[in-house]
Amino acid sequence: MSQIVVALKYKNLCQYLSQHDYQSADIETRILLLKAAGQMKRGWLDDKVDIPMIPDIDILILDRLWQKYSNLHFGFSTQSRILKSIPSKIDIHDDELYLYFSMLVGWWISEDYPVYETLFTPNRYDLNSNKLDVNSGRWLEYHELNFSKHSPRGHLPIPEDSGVLLALLAKFEEISNLQQNKVTFDIKYDFQEIV
Repeated sequence: MSQIVVALKYKNLCQYLSQHDYQSADIETRILLLKAAGQMKRGWLDDKVDIPMIPDIDILILDRLWQKYSNLHFGFSTQSRILKSIPSKIDIHDDELYLYFSMLVGWWISEDYPVYETLFTPNRYDLNSNKLDVNSGRWLEYHELNFSKHSPRGHLPIPEDSGVLLALLAKFEEISNLQQNKVTFDIKYDFQEIV
C-alpha cells in the first residue's frame, strides 16, 4: 500500500469535507486546482492548456479526499464512472455528452425526466431517436445546487465548464490507467488530524 501525504495546503478542504460543508469544499477545490495550474491571478482554467499542467498527485489527492469524506458519493472517480455509464455506442459530441452527464449528476433538469431518475435504464430513453435538447430543460444556478449528502451521486465537485470537466476526467482516467488499479492509497496528514 502506498501512502499519500496530504500537505498543509489541503487542510481547509479536509476541514470542509469532514464537516460536510460541501459548498465550501467545492469552492476550495476550485481554488486548489487554480493554484496547481498556476492560474490564481487569471481566475479560470483552460481545459487544453491548464489541466495538463496540474500535477497528477494533486488530482489524486483531491479525488481521494472527496471520496473519503463522502463515502464514495462524490469525487472524480465517481464522476468518471458516471461518464463511462453513458453508452459508448452512441456517437455524441462533447456538448451533448456533457448534457447527458449533467442530467445524471443533477446540474441540468430536463422537463421530461426528473433529476434523480436514471437516464439509461432499459427501454427508458432511446438515445438514437430522442436526443436531449438543451432547450427542453434548464441549467441549475450555482445557488440552486444541492450541497448535501442527498444530492445525486457525482454532483460534486462542480467544474467551471464542460471542457474543464471532460479534461479533468480524461486526465484522471489516464492516471488511473497508469496505476492499473493495483495501487491503493492510505491518506496521511502532515497537519493535525481533523476531529
